[in-house]
Amino acid sequence: MRKKESQVGGRAAVAVESETMTAAPGKAPDRSTMVQVARREQLGYLSDMIKELSEMANRLGSPTLAGILELAEREAELEARRA
Repeated sequence: MRKKESQVGGRAAVAVESETMTAAPGKAPDRSTMVQVARREQLGYLSDMIKELSEMANRLGSPTLAGILELAEREAELEARRA
């Protein structure tokens, strides 16, 4: 998964490009592989979003909330690696 960041109206915008799945010529990737890739991409995206929330909580002076979100980010990263 690749992430592309840009500025939109003073706010950061994030676009996620999905992984390209390849299979043998004339053969589509099987459903379980497609589900695994989709799950990994979604968990990676979730991890990125949680990181943004954690940074926002830090900027707002909420260290406890930021810490909880950092733990959630790490868990999402671990789940993405396992997928």
